[in-house]
Amino acid sequence: MNVEITPAPSEEEREAIETALRGLVAGAATHPAYASAWRQAGIREAAEGQAVARLRSSFGAARA
Repeated sequence: MNVEITPAPSEEEREAIETALRGLVAGAATHPAYASAWRQAGIREAAEGQAVARLRSSFGAARA
C-alpha cells in the first residue's frame, strides 16, 4: 500500500495505520459493539437533544 501520511509517523505507527487502512479497504467488519442497538439509540438520543441553529438571511446588522 502506498500512502502519504503527514506528519511522518514512526515506523511502528505507520505499520499500524497501514494495517487499519488495509482492513477498511478489504471491508473488514468493525467491532459488534459499534453496531449495537444500545449505541444507535444513544446516538439518536444525543442528536435529537442538540439545538439546531438557523442560518441568518443576511450577515449584516438587522437594525441601524
